[in-house]
This record gives sequence, C-alpha cells and structure tokens, in this order.
Amino acid sequence: MEVCFHVVVLWLIFVQAQGCTNGYWNQTCDNKCAQECLSCSQADGSCTQCKNNTKYGPKCRLECSTTCKYSKCGIDGNCKYGCITNTFGKKCENKCDDHCSPKNNSTLCFEESGMCLYGCQTGYRGRFCHQVEAVVEQHPSSIEALGGGIGGGVVALAVIVNSEERSLHHLQFTSWPAKDVPDNVTSLIELRQRVNALPSTFNGPVIVHCRLDVKLCS
Repeated sequence: MEVCFHVVVLWLIFVQAQGCTNGYWNQTCDNKCAQECLSCSQADGSCTQCKNNTKYGPKCRLECSTTCKYSKCGIDGNCKYGCITNTFGKKCENKCDDHCSPKNNSTLCFEESGMCLYGCQTGYRGRFCHQVEAVVEQHPSSIEALGGGIGGGVVALAVIVNSEERSLHHLQFTSWPAKDVPDNVTSLIELRQRVNALPSTFNGPVIVHCRLDVKLCS
C-alpha cells in the first residue's frame, strides 16, 4: 500500500513538472478541455488556444472583430494579421480620422497608433489631423497706421472649430520704443479708442501681451 502511495505521488510530481497533453487539464490531467479549446490552462481549464481562430476568450466562444484581417485573432482578441483598411488598434476597433489625406487605395493611418500616414487634408493639421488650422482674413480697410501708433491696425482671425466660427481681433501697437517710453500719449489714446470701437458682438476677454523679444520688455 505504501508503495502505491509513493507511485501516485511521483506521478503527480511528474505531471506537474511536464504538464498535460493538449486537450486535458487539472493536477492529474484527467479533465478534458472544453470542446472549442485546442489547449487549455492546467490550473483552471480556461482555453489558451482555440480550434477556430476566428474565436477567442476563456471558452473560445467570442467572435474576433470583423475589422481584423481575415477576422482572425489570438486568445485575447487581439488581431493576428493586422487590420483592414482605415482601422487601427490591437483589436482594430478604431477608425482612422476622416481628415487624414488618402493615397491611392492605401490605409489612411498606422495600425498601431492611428497617426495619419500621408498628412492631413486641407484645413487640418497634427499627427492625427484633429486640429483645425486658423483661417486668417485681413481686412484692408481696417489695416492702417493711426498716427504711427497702431502700425498693424486690426487683423481679424476667423477660426472654425467643429463648424462653429469664432472671431479674434488682434491689434498691434508699434510706437512703444524698445527700453524707452513714447514721446506722447496720443498713440496710446488712439489704441484705446480702437479697442473700444471693436464690434459690439466682441464679448470675450482683452489680452495684452508684450512683443516676442522678452528681453526688450524688461
């Protein structure tokens, strides 16, 4: 009896060291894996590989994404052979941005990241072509030097964001000398008058900033 016990113990040690053959699981390898599994975990019987490679999951009953090439995926659902055209992600669950520039019949973006392969369509920019470019409209009647003070006059920037147009008025004051003060206040008064004369629809904040060369602002 003691000999049989030792034989069983040795057999269990051998099984645990070697593992089960495909299709079986548990400590003694006498439980069959689910019918859909090609192989399964020796610990809990969950599938580690499916017989049908268009299925995935612990019981191999979930369908691979149709955006995977050939609709084939691994046990975790990640596509095995990449994505169909214009999709990206591990499961090819995302769609390339519509504003990526096309080229022949090639996919628009990288499968791993979704970054546009061939740049953006007109009016968009950025690696993913999500950002809208500002459309600058200069109005000649408004661009004039007022007493030499507002050398740039008014420049209206029309920015289109999600089909909504927003206006930004830019006034450039050019009469302030570097590291000095103006000779008179006339040009400053003209600047203030111009700000007050902006359209009544202008209800956003007024932002005052120094010139680009910060050293000259100290």
